Amino acid sequence: MSRASGLARTATITQVPVDPHVSGKGIPTTGLLAQVLVAKYADHLPLYRQEAIFGRAGLAIPCSTLAQCVGLLRRAVAAAGRCDEDRAAAACR
Repeated sequence: MSRASGLARTATITQVPVDPHVSGKGIPTTGLLAQVLVAKYADHLPLYRQEAIFGRAGLAIPCSTLAQCVGLLRRAVAAAGRCDEDRAAAACR
């Protein structure tokens, strides 16, 4: 019996479940959305600066995509009744 055949019988691959996406058709994860929103609202970091930071880390995330993430979460929070739609829109300006 070769070493490869012995490994084939005993090795199993498992994958950790992925967190659900806020948008069913989008790829931003909850972690990315949290990072963008904390940087924007708590750290007062504009989206164009976040784009540059992600770019230095090797992630090409355009400012328009980051803006879509902010809008997506704003709509999700408003739809959940967690805040008033007018207050949410004013916070995103």
